[in-house]
This record gives sequence, C-alpha cells and structure tokens, in this order.
Amino acid sequence: MTLSALIRLRQVLPAAVYAKLLSSFWRRHWRREQDRETLKHGRPAPNLVNSERAVLCEAVARQFPFSNVLELGSGFGQTFDTIAPLFPTAYFVGIDVDAERVERARELAEISKLGNTEFIAADAADLSRFSSNKFDLVISSAALLFLDPSQLRAALVESARVGSGTMLFLEQHEAGAGLGYVTEVNDTRGPYWIRDWISVTAEAIPGAEVRVEKIKNPLWTTECWQDLGCLVEIRL
Repeated sequence: MTLSALIRLRQVLPAAVYAKLLSSFWRRHWRREQDRETLKHGRPAPNLVNSERAVLCEAVARQFPFSNVLELGSGFGQTFDTIAPLFPTAYFVGIDVDAERVERARELAEISKLGNTEFIAADAADLSRFSSNKFDLVISSAALLFLDPSQLRAALVESARVGSGTMLFLEQHEAGAGLGYVTEVNDTRGPYWIRDWISVTAEAIPGAEVRVEKIKNPLWTTECWQDLGCLVEIRL
C-alpha cells in the first residue's frame, strides 16, 4: 500500500489500527532507505529512524492531503528526492538563491525521474512571484539558519502570505536566545544563527501557533544539530 493511500484510510480505521499500520510503513521505508544508502556509498549507512530527514518527511506526511508544497532553500534537491516520490499527486516547488544549486537540484530530479518537482532561483525573503495562499505547505531543511534577523523576518512574513496552513522547518532552537545570535561553532558552511523560534515567530507572525520538537536521532554533524536540532511547526 502506498503512503498516500494509507493516509486516506485515516478517517475510516480505528485510531490504534491506523497508528500501527503507519508505524509499520515508516519502519520498512527507513530500512529500505538505509539499505539504499549503504549500497550507494559502499559502507553501512546509519539508522535513519527519528533522524532529521525522517522527522521532516513524517511531519509532511501528517499534513496530507495537500496539492502544492514550497521549500525555502532547496539546495541540491535532497529534500524533494526523499519526499516527492511518496506523494506523486502533489506538486513540489523549491527555491534557492544559488543558481548552481538549483541546476544541480534539477539534475537530481531528472535522474530520480521526479515529474512533480520544480526548482527556481529565488530569494526566500522575496516571494512576490507567488500569489497569496498558493501553497498548502511551506517547508525548509537547514536553510533559514543562514538568514540574518531582517532576512528571516521577511521570509516568515512572505511564507505566511503564500502559505495557507502550516510551515515545517528543520532548524536549531535554543530557548531564551530571542531573535538570535550568530556563531560558527562546529560549522563548515560559514556563520549561522541560533534562535528561539517561539520568540522569532511571535515577532514576525503574531498569533501563529508554534511547536518545537527536538530531533531524537540527529545525524548531521555540522553546526550544532546534535544539541539544538529541532522540527519547528508553525500553524497560521
């Protein structure tokens, strides 16, 4: 059974039965992904359950059904390479300021035969090319931490405009950090921002509901993911 078909049974199955089926689906899925990466890299891949990738993917699945998804800072297209095949009826749009990364993302989508993705060179702080309420879901994976406070505020305000429901961000959260401080601790990609996402959201999108969930099995070793990696869920 496909994931989308299983999710559509959510309303007709007893809650305990649905939860058991969904849990079984994800165990099998992440084991297959682990085996695929082991084969690809020629060495044992780590357990992906409760990792950054798994947490974001499963959070997206909880929002289904949806038609259009926007990713801020889509990089080389890795997020959609994981998520888009699971939802073939949805359309995924990724934006990134780096044109070279956009081209690489397009190449990966072509290799993976993903016909439901599109990648555009654009700035997360300026989504004027998109109409209001265009996307059912706005997501981002380890990208917004590189925006300074003014850029981030613009990105959140714009995301709230083009989105019609929920935002899901893999980010770093530190309670009490306020609007953030810049650091380079354990980093290979340059300076980045540590923030209190509850404070940041309240300032940029008053009235939005925010939930922060710690990543249980962080695998990323750059920046401070091992200590501060979280899923930030913002409901408009």
